Amino acid sequence: MTPFERSIDAEVLAGLPNEQERLAEATRVLDYYHLRGGMHVPRRRGESTTAWSARPRQTHPLTRRVIKILCSKTYSPGPTRTIADDPAADPILQEVYRDNLIDQMVAAADRMATLLHFAAVQAVDLGSESLKPFRLRLWDASQLALYADPNDPTRCAALITIDRADNRTRYRFWTAEFCREYLTEKWSRDRTSGARTSRFVSQVDHGYGRPPFGLVFNERPTSGLYSEPLGAYLADRNAAIDVKIDRMDEAVVAFHSPRGFVFNAPPGWSPDGDPDDVAGLVRVPRVQTEDGNVEVRVEYPQPGLNVESGWLDVEKAIDTVMEGLGVPQTLYRMDQASLPSGESQKAEQQPLIDYAEDRRELFKSWETDLAEAVLAVVGTATGNAAVKEAGARGINLTLRWPPEEPSVEDVQTDQLTVAERSASLLQVVQKRNRYASRDEAMQHMEQVARDDADLAALFGGGPDVLDSAAAEGSTNG
Repeated sequence: MTPFERSIDAEVLAGLPNEQERLAEATRVLDYYHLRGGMHVPRRRGESTTAWSARPRQTHPLTRRVIKILCSKTYSPGPTRTIADDPAADPILQEVYRDNLIDQMVAAADRMATLLHFAAVQAVDLGSESLKPFRLRLWDASQLALYADPNDPTRCAALITIDRADNRTRYRFWTAEFCREYLTEKWSRDRTSGARTSRFVSQVDHGYGRPPFGLVFNERPTSGLYSEPLGAYLADRNAAIDVKIDRMDEAVVAFHSPRGFVFNAPPGWSPDGDPDDVAGLVRVPRVQTEDGNVEVRVEYPQPGLNVESGWLDVEKAIDTVMEGLGVPQTLYRMDQASLPSGESQKAEQQPLIDYAEDRRELFKSWETDLAEAVLAVVGTATGNAAVKEAGARGINLTLRWPPEEPSVEDVQTDQLTVAERSASLLQVVQKRNRYASRDEAMQHMEQVARDDADLAALFGGGPDVLDSAAAEGSTNG
């Protein structure tokens, strides 16, 4: 191993001590995303650990809801993917993607990267005995440690995957040449050490020529692979909201079940005459009046309760988060009775649409990296040197998302632009479909021309016949 690889090896053997703080934070964020935030609600004043464990604790789904909304449009709908200049690699990639429901897989990676700043999709060779021998597996940041190239801090040169089974932790150290596996000792409740540090088990020279992973980030790395995740901010806001809700719950319980105070009760006294039953009453010391008479009385002080103000406080805290992150209120509230007009709703959701379009541009690069990893693994497993070389040298993967449905005004503007010769039809097609290059728009128009020619041949005529056939189909439909 190189000195760089030996330093990572030592880190793994020690149990990744430099990663523990980040991994613990990622686990906390995932608790809120997976609606387990109740375990982080603090104990109430005077509450024992046993009482805290026994009572139900509410958690608001803020973190999960925000991530779901932010990522809702990136892969809905998903793109078409084509390797135009490699007819041998393209069908192989398409088959692996169909077997693994690629849109759902990459959409899940988008959510995890948005939440924890990065995620990875691994191409796994299950062996020829499997009906579908190549599987894609998602790793979130709580299961990964990334190591940047010493000469390029924005490029991942090696990574560690972390998984657990049978009360053991397994680390796998991946580089472009090999995979080293490590195991910890089995953890048990009576064990105080040894469940994090590991021992070397085996090494495999996989021969892929690159790590078999495609990395996805919340933002393109510009100065390093790590950055503060959005999920940390959301988890902090979620924790504050959970405390507000818990205090309201405590106030409601106190209002409906107020504590009772008994004044001037002699020893052994109880409301029903049973000395062993004091009904949870709090005894107040006896105070004898001037005439010497002592009257036993029970009082239940009733605290004030204003649930509406409490929920208004919670809603304001939520609205602050939503507004700051550009999440449309109409999508969060889902209140059909108060939806704004179509134009107002479109304007409100425009930041989310812009966010999704920016993400799609980034995913063109990240999906290309994933496709190359898939081809490297498939080519190595099947002995197809051309496919393996395509994964190693790089491919030109084209991703095309369906365009947004244009409004009537958009269509009229495009027609006027072409009629006035202020823009060509090719430029209009590129703008409407948001193609990154003129070549993509040209490919689109070439496909349209081929489709028109095929339909014209089928119906035995030119465009007029196609228009008539479309009109007839519309009438019969």
